[in-house]
Order: sequence, then C-alpha cells, then structure tokens
Amino acid sequence: MSRHLTNITGAILAAMTAVSCSVKEDRASCPCWLTIDMTGCTQTPAPYVSGVSSERTLETRESPEARNETFEVDRDIVRTFVCAVPGMAEGRLDGSVYHIRDGHDAYSLWAFAGTADCRGESATVEARLHKQYATVTLRVAGEEYGSPYPFTLCVNGEVCGMDMLTLSPVRGEFHVKLEESDGAFMFNLPRQLPEDSLWLTAAHGENADTLPLGEWILEAGYDWTADDLKDIDMELDYSRASVTISVEGWEEGNSITVEI
Repeated sequence: MSRHLTNITGAILAAMTAVSCSVKEDRASCPCWLTIDMTGCTQTPAPYVSGVSSERTLETRESPEARNETFEVDRDIVRTFVCAVPGMAEGRLDGSVYHIRDGHDAYSLWAFAGTADCRGESATVEARLHKQYATVTLRVAGEEYGSPYPFTLCVNGEVCGMDMLTLSPVRGEFHVKLEESDGAFMFNLPRQLPEDSLWLTAAHGENADTLPLGEWILEAGYDWTADDLKDIDMELDYSRASVTISVEGWEEGNSITVEI
C-alpha cells in the first residue's frame, strides 16, 4: 500500500514539474496564470467573450456563463477585456475589435477593459461590465398615431465599432435606416468621441434635410465618456423648428429644447 501511494505521489509531482518552472530556472521566463473573474458580469445574458493581450499575442475565449477564465500569459503587464452582446453572432469580433454590421444600428454591447500586473506567478482581474451604447427613442410631433410617416429617416455617423482592449470608438462608416414602431423610431448609437459627427437625414422623394443629430445631443449636455451610457428621448417638431431632448436619469419632465 505504501509503495502504491509513493508511485501516485511521484506521478503527481512529475506532472507538476512538466508545467511549472524548477527552483533553479530563471523564473522571469516562467508563465503567469491570469484569472479573469467574470462572476459579477450578470447584467446581460451569455455568451461572454474574454480576452488577454500581451506585446505580440491575443487570446480570446467564449464562455456560456459568467465564470472564471484562467489564461497562461507572459510575465508582463497584460491587457484584458470581457464583453457581452445578447445574441452575439460569430463575426462581430475581429481580434479585439467589435464591428457594427453595415446598415445596422449598434448592438447592445456591454464591456470591460483593464490591465493586470502579471510579473508574478499568478494574478486576478475582477471584471465589471459597462453599457457601451445609447438607445435613442425619437418621436415626431404632429404625426398621427398609426398613420405612416411620410419621410424616410436615416442616421449616419463616423463610428462603426469599438476596440475592446481600450473601449475606444473605432472610426468607420455608420449608416442605418430607421423603422417606425408604435409611433416612435428606436435605435442604438455606439459610444462616440466629442468630435465625431452624427447626422439625421429626413428624405421625401427628391427632397432631403440633413440635421445635426450629434450636435443636438452634445448641446443637451450628454456625456459620451460616462462609464455607462444613458438612453435618450427626443421629439422632433418641424412646425416649431426645434427638438426636445431628455436623458435617462433626469428628473421627470426635465428636458432641453434645441432650435433646428
């Protein structure tokens, strides 16, 4: 019996030696075991995508639940991210860059990005997801409920995605045709930089008005740098040449009116 236990113990030690550094080796060349703790990422349903990036490599994984994921990384300062998009489809992530499909509004993206000091044997990063999109509800004053809206509305912009490692907007063409539902037009905008342009185009036949949607939102005091982006309500009134804007979290009835 004693001999049998000795053989088992020896096998376990041999396996551990095969995946770790010996005392005599230069431990700077040994890997670090980095754990990304996603157990607090429960704002959105699965799947979750986690990733780590060192100087030359990027590794990503898809998880069916909010759990811990452990990566073997070089001993260095390592970038990490976690993101979740309800109903995420393959192809929306290209490396660490999340792309919005041409002709679509932004997806319901929640994300976290951080760095980890992996110069030791192990490290842990606690991920917390933040809302990276703003849902805009646009109503047009004077239109009868249930009657077809006579104009075609489109939104154009200069942001087509986000780099998950930095949560920075990615420049590119953004274009979506708006569809009316229950008397309103609802669409998601991706996180913007203050200098990015957003335009609302209202077309009827050969006539079209291009309106500065992005400027209206900024004039209302909207914060594109907030950790969690707020939703926006807008009412466009052609007869008064104005747009009224309120932002999620404002007191009820509080709004800003901007002249067109």
